[in-house]
Amino acid sequence: MGIARRLAESDSTQAFPFVFQITTTSANTVFTCPITDYGGLTPQLNINWGDSSASPLITSSSSVDRIHTYVSAGTYTVTISGFMPGFSVNNNVAIRTLITELVQWGIVGLRTINFYGCQNLISIPGSGTLGAVGGYTGLSEVVNFNSFFQATRLANIPADIFDYSPNATTFSNSFASILTLTGVPTGLFDSVPSATTFTFTARVGGAVANSAITATTFTRSDAFIQHRPFDGGVKFTTGSSAPGSKIIRQTRRYFRYQSGKGIQFSTGSMMKPVFAVDLVSWSHRSMMRNARSCASLVL
Repeated sequence: MGIARRLAESDSTQAFPFVFQITTTSANTVFTCPITDYGGLTPQLNINWGDSSASPLITSSSSVDRIHTYVSAGTYTVTISGFMPGFSVNNNVAIRTLITELVQWGIVGLRTINFYGCQNLISIPGSGTLGAVGGYTGLSEVVNFNSFFQATRLANIPADIFDYSPNATTFSNSFASILTLTGVPTGLFDSVPSATTFTFTARVGGAVANSAITATTFTRSDAFIQHRPFDGGVKFTTGSSAPGSKIIRQTRRYFRYQSGKGIQFSTGSMMKPVFAVDLVSWSHRSMMRNARSCASLVL
């Protein structure tokens, strides 16, 4: 199904609320709804807290009316109606464990959204179950999917979750740090032609914890090779200042195996040190020995 057809099927004049559930385990739990501005857009919405109370019209993402106290422990369905340009949990320790279920996206004008850190969130409702309340069309105006479901406990990702999001450009850490996730659907980003950023921040010195994940990583070297047809030469660089960096270029496009024949190739190595020592000074004998030792290593 093409992007144009998907957008034509959605009715942008029809509004549905954004709905999710929270679970409190103690009395007088305070919940701050993580509504945000985006690109100069500000909220114009009402919140039904699910305990027979509701907010007045909220026109600022910093409004005190976005904060609510649940007197009794329990599970509550929170319903947001109106215009909400952003909903960002952002790993907020005060609320990330309270959100336990996403019920529906609705159509509320979202531009950015994330449930980062909601460790009790284990699933995304399928589009087939949301047909009467907007399906995934509520994500059609989202630009930023940074940390979308980062550090949640999703078991799977709906293959069509981004089918209505042609305007999305950023997917940094969208599904990072989900140890319960075992795979990513084929064609997940086929309908987001404007996407420009797919990044993942790895833990320093860490390792992939879930060995069941199968993925292919394509790396791009900083090296650069340019053929010079006007003089028959080749310009190339490792693109790195690290000592020992190498680049190898196959001289001929094809090679035919012949016993006893060699293979031609061009190669270069970066032998420049990481940094240059222009001046060494000292004020103590032990420091002088250290400085002299360092100088001998890098010069």
